[in-house]
Order: sequence, then structure tokens, then C-alpha cells
Amino acid sequence: MANDVPITITAGTLPSGAVYNAQTYFNAIAARMSASVSGGNVIWGQLGGGKPTGPLAGNASQSGLWFGSALGGSGYFNAWNVAAATYLPIPVVAGAYVNATLRTTQIVCGAMTGNWTVTTPDAGGTMALLSDMIQMLGTQTPSGTTVQVDWNNRASVYVVMTGNITITALNAKDGLIMDFWLENRSGTSTYTLNMPGVEWPSGGAVPTLSAGVSGQRVIDHVRCYHTGGYLFGEMVAKNFQIATGADTSIPAPLYVTGLGNQITVTMNSVLTGASLNVAGFSVFKNGATDPISSASCNGQTVTVVVANKMLDTDTVTIRYSGTDMKSIAGNTVPAFGWLTVSIVGGGGNGGGIHNDVGPTGIAKSPV
Repeated sequence: MANDVPITITAGTLPSGAVYNAQTYFNAIAARMSASVSGGNVIWGQLGGGKPTGPLAGNASQSGLWFGSALGGSGYFNAWNVAAATYLPIPVVAGAYVNATLRTTQIVCGAMTGNWTVTTPDAGGTMALLSDMIQMLGTQTPSGTTVQVDWNNRASVYVVMTGNITITALNAKDGLIMDFWLENRSGTSTYTLNMPGVEWPSGGAVPTLSAGVSGQRVIDHVRCYHTGGYLFGEMVAKNFQIATGADTSIPAPLYVTGLGNQITVTMNSVLTGASLNVAGFSVFKNGATDPISSASCNGQTVTVVVANKMLDTDTVTIRYSGTDMKSIAGNTVPAFGWLTVSIVGGGGNGGGIHNDVGPTGIAKSPV
């Protein structure tokens, strides 16, 4: 329950000998009344409305706060910044020791398996972004004989080859490392590798890939480094073999999310990358079929694009009844659904603190 806010109202002293009628007496009292707040939880400023062009009236020398957003939506708290001469978002302070107690800030994220607590480092520490990492966890599984790999996605690349393969790099930057796992399950064939722009050791010869072996999944490991503006490659290891059929795990969906007109199904195992037949999927939105534009899988992600954008008020379900989706071990994904799609976007108010309707009885002001 909120604490009471004590407000003291004081009526000023009327001039000696003054004579009033009812109206002038009332006016004199009103003109001499004042009010003060001696304590409690009070925020001075503006709720909603357009961005103020100057500092709002506040408490003594402290300018008032503005709860709003120049980008639309309900907004967040902003404080007047004297140096910038404008209202800027109030920074989040976290990771501090107060009275020998570590204070942390909980950031609610969009993870479907639960919320996570991010503990900020001390003054000498550093928080790394994903873009700061030279490699990341996870696997991407492009398909085809000509593959372009975007190094902005730093997860390892696993390709089940269907013939001679050419791999090109996009957005490679100094300091990055990319691992390639190339599987030959032909049983007999030997495929060639072409990686344009890559410098190889021992005179620049492109390494020879391992030949297919009957009854075996044969896997070679190639690694590329970007440094000094060059791409350097090496064959790390060759001829890993896993017996065909040894991995009997059956892929299954973990959770399903929707954003815009894209539905993402996250699986419990890595899939062979492929474009999928849209006839194998069905999507219902608010009780009606929503046409599907495309479907594909890569890594642990199945992406289904529908014709119409999903709103957070929609009820969306998805079903899979196809036969062309497989794990990298070659196991067919069984039919699943109907599964409910958790819509994580669709016209929301963005990040920050939201107040859609204003306190009870108090409209946002000014409008």
C-alpha cells in the first residue's frame, strides 16, 4: 500500500479593519491560501503529453520529471539534462554495494523458459555484448552446394553436403573465428571444397575432403580466421565417423513464438537446413486459416512466414504434418500441433515502464 502524503494547507492573515461581503471574503481567503508537502512519495512533473521544451517545475532546484516518449507509446521516466538542454531517459543504476549488500537489477527478457537476472560487474568490470564475441554457442545448418555464411552469426556452421561445395564469407571482421563441419553421407563419393579468398597453409592448396564410407556419416572440421584483413583457413581434423542410424533421438518442438508475420518454432535438436514444403504446415489465426508464404529450418529453428501480421490480441496456433524436416542425423521430425504461438510483438508500447491509462481519475496531461 502506498504511504500517505501529508499536505499542510495554510490560510493567510486578512488585513486588519477590512470589510467584506460574502464574495470578496471568499476571494480574500482563497488568495491567501497556500499548501506544502512535508514528506511522502511525491514526483513532480508531467504525465504523458509531448516532450517538454524546457525544464518542468519541480521541487526546489530539482526540475520536474517527464513520463513519456518522443517515439510514441506510453513512455518512460525522463529527467532534464542541463548539459544537453533536453529531457533524456533516466539511466538504470545497478550492481552497486549499498550498506555491504549487493544490489542487482532484474531485466525481464523475452525468453520463453523463464526470466533471468543480469548482475552488473563492479567498477573495474566489463559487460560483453554478443557482438563483442569472436564465437557464439549454437549451430547454423545452411543447405545446398553454394553457401554464403554471414559472420555476424558466429555460431558454428554444419553442412550435410550433397555434392561439391562452395562457401563464401559475408561480414567477416578481424578477430573473428568460424568453424565449419562438413558431413559426407554419400557412402562412396568424394566432394571438393571451394572457399574463395581463403589463404591455406603449405603453398595455398585447398585441403582434400574425406571420402564417403558406406554406413558412416563422415565429417571434416575446417576453421577460418580473419586477421589483418585476410581470411586464413586450416583443416583442423578429418574423417570423424558416426555410424548411420546410431543417433535415434527424435526431434520435437520446445516452444513457439510469433513476431510480425513470422512464426518461430524452436526444436530440441539441430535440424538439417532446408527450404520446407509449405503444404506441411497449417496456421490458424482467430479461428481462420492464415496463408503461409514460406517455411525453412536452420539449426534448432523452424521459420514459418504467414501472409498477415500477428497482433498481441490474436490467438494463433500452428500444426506440422509434413515429412521433409529432418535432424542432422537424418531422423524425420514427426507431426506436431496444434501448438499455441506466443506473440512477442504486434503493436506494443516498446521497452521501459508502461502506464497505458494514467492513474485512476487522472487523465494524461497535457494531451
